[in-house]
Order: sequence, then C-alpha cells, then structure tokens
Amino acid sequence: MKKTYQELEKEIEALRTTNNLIENSSVIRIIWKAFSEWRVEFVTENIKDVFGYSAKEFLTASVKYSDIIHKDDFQTIKGEILDKGSDGSSFIEHKPYRIIAKDGSVKWLKDITSIHRNNGGEITHYEGIIIDITEQVEAEEAEEAISDNELRWQFAIEGNSDGLWDWNILTDEVYYSSQWKKMLGFSGDEIKGDLYEWDSRVHPDDKQKALEDINRHLRGETDFYENEHRLLCKDNTYKWILDRGKVITFSKDNKPIRIIGTLSDITKRKKAEQDLRDNEKKFRTLVDNMSDLVFMVDSDMRIITINETARTLVNRKIEDIVGKRVSDLFPARISKDYIEKLREAFVIKKQIKADSELEIGITKLYISTELNPIFDKKGKMIAVMGVSRDITERKVAEQTLLKSEARLIESNKTKDKFFAIIAHDLRSPFNSMLGFSDLLYNNFYEYNIEKQKKMIDILHNSINSTYKLLDNLLLWSQSQRGIIELSKEQFNLKQLFIDTTNLLQQSVDDKDITLAVTIPVEINIVVDKQMFATIIRNLITNAIKYTPRNGLIDVNAAIQIENKEEYIEVSVSDNGVGITSEVQTKLFDINESISTKGTENESGTGLGLVLCKDFVEMHNGKIWVESEIGKGSLFTFTIPSKLISLTENEENVVEKKDHFVFLVAEDEEINFMFLKILLSNHKLDIEIIRAVNGEDAVDICKNNSDICFVLMDLKMPVMDGFEATSLIKKFRPDLPIIAQSAYTTKKDKQKADLAGCDSFISKPISKKALKGVIDRFLVI
Repeated sequence: MKKTYQELEKEIEALRTTNNLIENSSVIRIIWKAFSEWRVEFVTENIKDVFGYSAKEFLTASVKYSDIIHKDDFQTIKGEILDKGSDGSSFIEHKPYRIIAKDGSVKWLKDITSIHRNNGGEITHYEGIIIDITEQVEAEEAEEAISDNELRWQFAIEGNSDGLWDWNILTDEVYYSSQWKKMLGFSGDEIKGDLYEWDSRVHPDDKQKALEDINRHLRGETDFYENEHRLLCKDNTYKWILDRGKVITFSKDNKPIRIIGTLSDITKRKKAEQDLRDNEKKFRTLVDNMSDLVFMVDSDMRIITINETARTLVNRKIEDIVGKRVSDLFPARISKDYIEKLREAFVIKKQIKADSELEIGITKLYISTELNPIFDKKGKMIAVMGVSRDITERKVAEQTLLKSEARLIESNKTKDKFFAIIAHDLRSPFNSMLGFSDLLYNNFYEYNIEKQKKMIDILHNSINSTYKLLDNLLLWSQSQRGIIELSKEQFNLKQLFIDTTNLLQQSVDDKDITLAVTIPVEINIVVDKQMFATIIRNLITNAIKYTPRNGLIDVNAAIQIENKEEYIEVSVSDNGVGITSEVQTKLFDINESISTKGTENESGTGLGLVLCKDFVEMHNGKIWVESEIGKGSLFTFTIPSKLISLTENEENVVEKKDHFVFLVAEDEEINFMFLKILLSNHKLDIEIIRAVNGEDAVDICKNNSDICFVLMDLKMPVMDGFEATSLIKKFRPDLPIIAQSAYTTKKDKQKADLAGCDSFISKPISKKALKGVIDRFLVI
C-alpha cells in the first residue's frame, strides 16, 4: 500500500532532523555505491572535521574513499565488505581501521554500515555512520606501552646490577628496588619508601647540583635527568653513583607526576678517573716543567693543548692559545713553513723532524721539533704532538764556528798576502839598499861627489819608502788582530794637517809637486788622532806617487753637518795618471793584488788604502774613489766627529831666550848621534845633554834648572821613559817633555799622556817633524 503524502512528509522531516543532529555531532553519516570505487553518494558536512576533505570533494569524486584507507588496513576492510555482501548480511561492523587525512595525519575510525539490496537481492548501496576514535586508541596504546616498557625496563635493570627507583611526585612516595637497596648495603625492610631516604643520603657537596639537575628535567629543560653524586652506605662510607631518570606520566595540565630512574654504581670508574686525573696532573706538572715546548695540533691547524714553557714563550694566556690556529699566533713568514711540516705529518702519518726559526717579538730563536702522529682507537689520525727544543745556543755556536772558519780562511789569505809583501815588497828595497850601501862602502873614493850624492839619494828614498811600508804593515797587522783600539781625543785639525804634510814635504819637493792644503778654519775635532793622521798620510803618499813632476795635489778638509750629525769630510785629489774603473773596485780589498808603479817607477803594495779603509770603518765612516784615466783621482772619506770650538792654547810655553839647554834621554848611541846632528842643524843655539836611562834623566833635571826641553825615549834600561817623565813632572810640571819612540801603538801614546808627556814623536824622526814640535813649545 502506497504511503500517503502526509506520511512521506513526516519521514522527510524525520530524516532532516536526523541529519541536523548528525551535522552537529562527531558522528559522520555516509552513503556510497556498491562497486569497486565505492563512490560516495551522500555524506554529512562534518566529515571535514575528521578527514580534512570537504563533502563536495567526495561527492564530485575528487577524493575516493578507497584511496584514503591506510594501506595496511585496506585489504581487511575490503575483505569484510565482500564477505558480508556474499553471505546475505544486512550490516557490517568493521574493526577499528585507519585512514590518511588530508593533512597527512593518521585517524583511527570505527563504523557501522547497513547493506541495501533490491528485490533481487543485489546490493544497491551502503549506508553507515563513522566515529573518530583516534584519541582512545592512542591512549590505550600509550598505556599498554608504558606497562610493557616498565616490565621490560625493570627486568633489564634488575638483571644488570642497576637499581631501580620510581618516584610519585605528588605523594613523594618512592619505590626502591631490592638491587637499589643492596647497592648501598641494605636489606628490604631497612629502607623506607619515601624521598627522604635518598635526600638524607646524598653527600652535602653533591646535593645542590643533583637537585638542580632534577628540577631542570621536571621543568622540561632537559629530555632526561642525569647526575653523578655520592650516596651514604650502611657502613657509613660513600659510593659514587650515576643517577638517571625520566618523567613518564603527566597530569591533564601537563604537570609531571611520575618519574622512573636507575642507579648505577660508578665508584670504580670514579676512582679510575681520579687516578687518571692524578696521573695527568703529575704528567702535566712534568710536561709544564720541561724546558722543551710541548703542544698538540689538530688537522685544522688549531692548538689543542700547550705546556707552560710554550705558553710563556708565546706570552699569552692558555685560553687565548687553545683553539687558535698556528697562523693566528705567529706571522705568516714564520708559520708558513711550520704549517707545511704539520700538514706533511698528517699526510705521511709518520714522525717528522724539522729545524726552524722562531721570532717572538724581538727575540729570535732556533728550535728543533719532533712531530709525532696521534691516532684514535679506530686508527684514525686525529692530531700531531710536537716537542720543540730550543737549540739557539747550538745554532749560534754553529754559526760562530762557520764565521770562525770563514775568518780563518780570510786570515790565511791575509797571512799569505802579508808574507808575500814581506817576501817581495819588503825584501826588494833591502836588496837595493844593501847593494848601494855596499858600493858606497867599498868604492866610496872612486866616485865623484855627484855620484855619491845620487847613490845616497837612492838610499834615502828607499829607506823612507821601506819604513813607510813597514809602518803600514805593523799597523795593518795590529788592526787585523784587533790589537788597535779606537781611542778618540781632541786635537787641532789644521795642526794635524801641517804636521802630516811636513813629514811628506821632502817627497813633494823631489817631484816639484804643488801641495795645496785648504782648511777652512782652525777648529778642534774629536777622533782617533793617530788613525786620522795615518789615513791622511797614506792618501797623500799615494797621490805623490801617481802624480807627475810639476803636478798638483789638493787636500781639503771641512766639517759637515747633516741631520744634526757632525762629520769630517777629507778629500785628496791629484792630476795624475788616473785609475781604471775595474781597478777602482779592487783598491780597498786586501785579497786583490793591486800594485802599480808610480810616475817615476815608485813601488807599492796597495796596503795603505786597505789600512785607510779599516781605520775609516772603525770610525763608522766611509771612503771612496772617483777617477778618470789621464785626468787624475779624487779620494774622499768621511768620519763622524764632535765639533769643538777653538780654545786658547793651554800647552806649556817657555820664555823667549837665545840659548837653550836640551836633554836627550836615549840609550842607543846611534839614535843619540842622529838626534844630535838634527839639533845641531837647527837655527837655535842648542846645548845638548844626554841621559842614557830614565833614572839618569830624572837626576839631571833635578840638578840642572837650565834644561828647557826634553826628548824622552820611552824604552830605556834601569828606568823607562814613562816613569822618568812622571817623576820629572812632579818637580818640573812646566818642563816640555816630548816622548820619542819607534813603538807607535795607541796604548803607548795613552801611557805617555798619562805619564805627563806633552807630545809624541815617532822614530825615525825627520828634521821637519822635530822642528815642528820644537816650534810648538819654544817661543823663538
């Protein structure tokens, strides 16, 4: 019987009411077709709340229900539908299954489905309700997991000697396992099940840190609680334990309410660690007290560790060194080679030895280093341990030895040169002198006066040149052996030039050379007087030698000031033969045999210029030459000096008189005879008294007040000239005493000055030199 319209209206209204109720609930109503794709014909809008897909997406087949069922559950669901459809069932109640929501999350579902058939029994569609049971399933799984884990954990813990504890945070009740109690030496009934048991047994020094670690975990700052502390045992000793735990239960407002943990006895490990620390401390003390530099570097060239010796050397704090690269601690020029050696050690994985230079500030060190590879347990190289030893002393000794060897080689060359000069340049003039003196001695009366004079002139010149050579040889030998010391003194510049050129005047006159000496002003300077005079004498002598007759020699000296520094500049120029550029580069080198004949066949050795260079450089000065063949040469030298304004002459001056009494203290008869001849040729009326030793000289001066001038030989028997001068000056302080000696060392001159000598004149004494010194001290 067909339903009436009113009955249909009621059913529609009931369906609408049902749908409205479903839409506002968590229950999803769905209808789908009975074929393989399970196409959805109807679904309530609230499906989106669970599946993430809208009802429209299902109705338009944009999403197929069969596609979103979890792959592990799909066959089960499909099998249940086929089974129920074939056995004539009218509904299906699936076991909970999973679908994959639109956001990728997994949802657990429970559904009940009605099977609709036609009159022929064929399935036309399915209609069901779906409920989201995800929260319930996860809660059950978590509870089961907790229960299972607790059982497994407790079994594992109790089985490997660790103790177990379970703390109810809300009640402060604590479960201590039998192993926990046993670990501290207690039986089951001797430990109460509360937090106080643990709190009362923690070592006071460890408690604060332990509580901090627990609270950090309870606040969620750490994933688990872990702390090492000491617990009091039954026998009143302490055991080191490793305490670990984790919150496993939270309240609805996410507050921790239950934490489970384990207790492990680590006393042996702690003792081993302490022993290791003690050993490390001893080792560290040993390493830090080593004089060697010890360090460790990783593959990134960063410092891992360093001992105290190395830290002190670098002069930085440990924290400013560890972690820094080698290149951060040392300049590139030093670290480059060192880093290359370190990298080489990482490549070859073997010990490397290397010597290198190290600069720390202004300190330069030489170090010898052994680089040893460090491997981990798996055999992987992780670092290089370096031990560097300061070998500066050894290196300096080696360098000193090398320099000594070089000096020895140079000395041998110098010695060879010295003996070559003696063998040839000094022997040759003696052969000449012996030959001519022999001719004169045996055939004197056979020669006329002109022939005799010519031979004597040759002898005179030969003796003069030989003496100059001998003087240079002695001075140069002393300079090479370091005997000559630089001794600066104040003297008059102009007077020194006058005294020096007077000694050379005879040679100038012999060649009719014009010698022009230009001194700007009479000024005093402070240099080594003897060395200065030697330089001038040698330069002028060379100029005379290479200047032709009627030539010109200019000697100039001036004080220069540059950058507030004063220095003397002296130049000696001539219009002689000149010097080639090749020879100019060898003039000042003792190892070069540069010796050419003068314009009148004068011989030489080149030693004078070498001596000039030595003396100039001893004054921190420079010497050089400029020359052109056929036009002459210009020799110039500069010596730093202190410039002093000219002061009044403070030397002793005797009264002007007509008759003079001289004392000549000289033990050698031939030398006295020579001086007597020189003085007799002087224009003054001179009376000469002789003393044969120093004691005789003192007595004569005491007993003869007329003596106004003394020539004092320094080397005499009984009493030498130094002591005699000192004694005479005590009772005749104004008496001019002139030292005369063939020994011209600086020490002799200084000793003579200290004894009271007023001046010094070197043997052999020339007529002009003697005249010059007399004129200085006597008013004519």
